[in-house]
Amino acid sequence: MVRLWGYEERNCVRVLRVEHQCRSLAYQPGGVWNQERPHLAVGDNDGTVVVVDGELKVERDAKNNIKYLAKLSNASQWIQEMKYSFEGSRLVVGSHDFGIYVYDVFNAYSFVGKIDQHVSYITHIDMGMNLEDGCVMDEKGRIVNMDSGMVTRNVEVEDIYMQTSCGDKHLKFFNLKTLEEETSANKMKDVCYSSVTNTIGFSVQGIGGKQGCDGMLCVDRNHIYDRVPVLATGDEFGVIRLYNYPCVNSGAAEKTYLAHAAAVRGLGFSHDDGFMVSVGGQDRAVCVWKTDIKEEARELAAAGGSMNGERRGEQVDGGEGGDEEAEEGEGEINVFGGFKGGRSGGDEFLCVKPYLGAIREPSGWKEGENDDQKPSSEVSATQTLRTKERERARCQHCRDRSF
Repeated sequence: MVRLWGYEERNCVRVLRVEHQCRSLAYQPGGVWNQERPHLAVGDNDGTVVVVDGELKVERDAKNNIKYLAKLSNASQWIQEMKYSFEGSRLVVGSHDFGIYVYDVFNAYSFVGKIDQHVSYITHIDMGMNLEDGCVMDEKGRIVNMDSGMVTRNVEVEDIYMQTSCGDKHLKFFNLKTLEEETSANKMKDVCYSSVTNTIGFSVQGIGGKQGCDGMLCVDRNHIYDRVPVLATGDEFGVIRLYNYPCVNSGAAEKTYLAHAAAVRGLGFSHDDGFMVSVGGQDRAVCVWKTDIKEEARELAAAGGSMNGERRGEQVDGGEGGDEEAEEGEGEINVFGGFKGGRSGGDEFLCVKPYLGAIREPSGWKEGENDDQKPSSEVSATQTLRTKERERARCQHCRDRSF
């Protein structure tokens, strides 16, 4: 069953019952990437993926069966991770059969190919590309020169790389067009990712303190991180943490929040960063958090500054004038933002941390002044969404702790 919630109204807007138990979702906005309506991909317990209207407004046949926009049945085990590519042309599906399946959205979700280089179930997928100096990508998937404001070209599928990880904590990179693995970590070190949900990698290697990423189940970076850089994490003990982004130093300063009585299985920021939503496992709770990111961004804009100005300026022009560049690019939606940098990794711990060999510092990386400071942003719990009173009764401990 899929439920559509209004996090500001704090109510369940619409419910859709699908054929199998749902395990994962991927959302594609409408009116942006060459489609009128939003799409929602639903990963099922048997490996099937069905695509429905993003607002759950579905059509039915004479027998009251749902008319799916697409039904994909290539995977043989349940789906844990899915994402649409940021320019809208591909749906990438990660299964517990160790495979990654790629579909062409614009060609009626036709099957493109399978990636089978991982040795365990797929846990996270992020996509990005190498941007030319002084360029950003706007909301229509075009590369824009920040100095001239001119569109230089559209993003093509061959420009995009995937960063994927599996249950054995291997970090691998693939080209979205050819589906071939890119084995050179140095070549991938400057890729700017449109999302950061992977719990391993250069920009998140400081999360979790001494425990590291081992207990971290989910990560998300906010959208306007080039102005207010925030990284949120959820762990197997129900703890939510906020860090400055990127978080590269072990033992980085953090803010912690308690709301869940069990592991946090997923979290994410709303499209405008005004809210954050965390999803529990056995506590069956969906917690909505109010953030102050938008207010902080307005304050910084009024003051003519940017918390991440130094890093952002470094990416755009090689090191100087970070605040000026941030102001010039304020009108553009930079899907990537990004920074350049990387630690050289190391092979000494590859037996227990195999992803270390794939981590490199981006070019020109240097430590920021606020790396060891707690993030200035805050979140506050506003609501816990549950569907049935009996589920509330099973989570009395969580309710007592949270609200």
